[in-house]
Amino acid sequence: MTTFIKILNGTDLRSADINGKSDPYVTVTFGEEKPIWRTWVQKKTLSPIWNQWCELEDVEGKLILDVWDWDKIGKHAFLGRAIVDLGEISVNELETLPLQLEKREGKKKDKAQGQIYLLIHKDPPSEVEPFLGQGKGNPMVDASVKIKKDKPPKDVEIKEKKEKKEKSEKKEKKEKKKKKKKKEKG
Repeated sequence: MTTFIKILNGTDLRSADINGKSDPYVTVTFGEEKPIWRTWVQKKTLSPIWNQWCELEDVEGKLILDVWDWDKIGKHAFLGRAIVDLGEISVNELETLPLQLEKREGKKKDKAQGQIYLLIHKDPPSEVEPFLGQGKGNPMVDASVKIKKDKPPKDVEIKEKKEKKEKSEKKEKKEKKKKKKKKEKG
């Protein structure tokens, strides 16, 4: 059986950074295993919009969604956990779930705040496209792209390097323009 999970958005997340915001991302885990999938990092926000599909094959039991604050240096901060029992999800029903974030069991120092919203569909017809953008009860739902478990999104660091390079190139262009204007005036 195939389970499609769309991690839609988060609201009212805890601030974990000095700027009063967080850089949240979500990891998907079953049991106490290592995460099998994660979303992109959304920078400087307490209300992230991920809108990312995760396609999982032959999974049952409890789905653990941990929300983390990404940090370039040091340990990523825990923002909250939501657990979904996939056995309670109806087959061929598209369900939108608002989930309250909670502390991890046995972790007294954890702080959790906010909610995340998911769309879950088990064993859909051959095409997932008719289900994209559907779901009642959440205004943040829109079309997205399905992402298979064996093809996770590119690592965040690659995206950041590209953004940093583009920013650097933009800055160089701006400086060249300034120098050119100075030469023309002088």
